[in-house]
Amino acid sequence: KYLLAYHLTGYIADPILWANLQLVAYGLVLLSLLFSLLSLLKSWKHAYVIVWLLSSWVVYYGAGRLGAYPYGGTRHALILTPLLILSVSIGLTTMWRMWRVLGLIVLISIAAIALISPREEPEDLRTVVGQYLAKRQEEIPTYVYYGAVPGFRYQLQLKSEMEKDLPAVWYRECWAEKSKSYCAENNIFYGRWIRQLPPDEKFNEIISTVTSSSETEFWIIFSRTSLAEQNGVLDAFKETYAPFDVIEATGASAYLFRKR
Repeated sequence: KYLLAYHLTGYIADPILWANLQLVAYGLVLLSLLFSLLSLLKSWKHAYVIVWLLSSWVVYYGAGRLGAYPYGGTRHALILTPLLILSVSIGLTTMWRMWRVLGLIVLISIAAIALISPREEPEDLRTVVGQYLAKRQEEIPTYVYYGAVPGFRYQLQLKSEMEKDLPAVWYRECWAEKSKSYCAENNIFYGRWIRQLPPDEKFNEIISTVTSSSETEFWIIFSRTSLAEQNGVLDAFKETYAPFDVIEATGASAYLFRKR
């Protein structure tokens, strides 16, 4: 359901307000896909599109369930976007040929939902990095939480004289905890992928990284992660560290922690 509705309503930040709209979007796309299957009964002209969509969907789903493909549901939807849009178009065309009024209503409804759906606010990491640089002291270490790693380094590169010649997927090396020079530079530590760890283990990971430079205070940068996950990490710091300074913007934040 979410894979189908995602293309019309995007990521719904307020599920209570937009749940009905998402359900309607799901129904419209599913109806169009059913008509694309009905088109096979009349002609095999576009059969290969439908077969590719269904087989690709099954393969990605199976790979995800087996752990061979390590990304979540919306990634599946994004990967299958071209086939999904083409299949919906075939369904709308079939619907138009069979019942023109129904086809017109569905087409207008899809366009209307796409237009009125609220857009997701982008992460404002630029504002956070700008204020962080104005306050930062180089002797205080900075830990960049895994989701913020690529964007933070990019914004830092734009605002300071930093090396720009990095491998295209350099951050994967840092996420994999490989000892590359660009994963720890200028007292800034680009954290490994720790999403799967419980909060107490994340806490230990962060502390063990930054205390090699300072045991009393450090910055931590958040972005591209859920608020629940971020709060879980912050709660783990409560007993030992206190936030001395906080920088917040849409979808991004920076905390300066000092030892109690």
